[in-house]
Amino acid sequence: MRMQVAVCGPEAATEDETAAARRVGELLAERGVTVLCGGGGGVMAAVAAGVRARSGLVIGIRPGDGTEPGPVHAGSPEQAVAAVLRAAGPAAPRAGSG
Repeated sequence: MRMQVAVCGPEAATEDETAAARRVGELLAERGVTVLCGGGGGVMAAVAAGVRARSGLVIGIRPGDGTEPGPVHAGSPEQAVAAVLRAAGPAAPRAGSG
């Protein structure tokens, strides 16, 4: 079975952080790892770009049912992911809301 690694990170990231994240993506792809991420910008986009640069597989898991568009900024990870899954369903209750 192919190993899977989930990657999460902030959209607001420095150049050094995004360069390091891209390198992590490259290393994971070189080892045949499937990368799962939230399909957001910043660190997740950099990891996705690194994986795809090494012909690896990235799956982005986006919130919602697909009726709202995903990120549209330049370098959007949806340009780098091989598949985008939409996580639809009722939202989990927030802490202290019930």
